[in-house]
Amino acid sequence: MKKYIILILIGFIGVTFMSLAQQTKKDKILLRYSLKKGEGLLQIIDNQNTIKVDETEIRTINQWTTKNIIIDIDTSGRIAWEAFFEKIYLKQTYDTEIIEYDSEDKSKEIPESAKFLAILKGKKIKYNTLPTGKVLGVFGIQNQNNGAYQSINNTVYNFPEQPVGVGDTWSLSNTSKNPFLSNKEILSTIQYTFSSRKDGKATITFQGKKTSEGKEVGAFSGNMVIEEVSGIVLEGITFEKLDIIIEGYGAKMDVVNKISCKKI
Repeated sequence: MKKYIILILIGFIGVTFMSLAQQTKKDKILLRYSLKKGEGLLQIIDNQNTIKVDETEIRTINQWTTKNIIIDIDTSGRIAWEAFFEKIYLKQTYDTEIIEYDSEDKSKEIPESAKFLAILKGKKIKYNTLPTGKVLGVFGIQNQNNGAYQSINNTVYNFPEQPVGVGDTWSLSNTSKNPFLSNKEILSTIQYTFSSRKDGKATITFQGKKTSEGKEVGAFSGNMVIEEVSGIVLEGITFEKLDIIIEGYGAKMDVVNKISCKKI
């Protein structure tokens, strides 16, 4: 059960803000990827969450450092990425037991339930996106139900075709099947608001919900700050509440997910 729980936690680190922007007019920005082949992003993700199952509480800290490099851009603009897990840290408190794994600390033995995490260090994962940010596919992972696949595949930011400016709003939606929500189809709807621009940075806020079979199973909100010159999302935060299933038991999950990013 412990490995299963950790997989769930990884699977919900999907909000990684991998969207870029191109400045078009003084008051408008076209949200698109704009990096060149060979360039990339260094992302640091800090995810803290709590799961409650009946009287049991599971607290987890996940920290990831990933390097995402563009290896090709075809004539249609489709971007091929290669991602590397550089650092991985996990600390989970479950009842009276503490599970801790630090990929940078070679002096400690890897906990049995965290060994599947250890093999991700340095592993290459390839994925393709459209210039608008939609993930087309993830490759190099044998089991596409594992946490790494879910994390990248949930990174879907389909931005509007037209430039947007302060005060503009737009809504998007996508569907997915998540094995950690009984493998049912999940519909995510998101509303974005272009909140402000200052010192060459744009702030976008968002809120949304997740539904399954007509029932709401989660809600989330947050914001991201985009550097207009490079289009890189410098920082972002998401707050999320979810109703999930663990081995047939209903559970509630509270998530705070932070990210910082820079061009490499």
